[in-house]
Amino acid sequence: MHSESSRSDENFVALNCASLPAELLESELFGYVRGAFTGASSEGKKGLLEVADGGTIFLDEIDQMPMEVQGKLLRAIEQQEIIKLGDTRLIPIG
Repeated sequence: MHSESSRSDENFVALNCASLPAELLESELFGYVRGAFTGASSEGKKGLLEVADGGTIFLDEIDQMPMEVQGKLLRAIEQQEIIKLGDTRLIPIG
């Protein structure tokens, strides 16, 4: 589907939602800023929603995603913006 879509020149990102614990899943999807949590990269990290911006993200086994993360994902889809962990700034996506 992705390769035949108008977004085929953009990134395709896949994530198995059942393969990560809830805490890690949120940082993988939304990213984080420096110092967001113990062990966070000193540069921060882009989340997969930001990496896939303009392209396609495939969330396999999304039913295994914790409800609180599902709520944040729904908000990101509806509002077309994310907030990285440890940040207050809105980042447009979509």
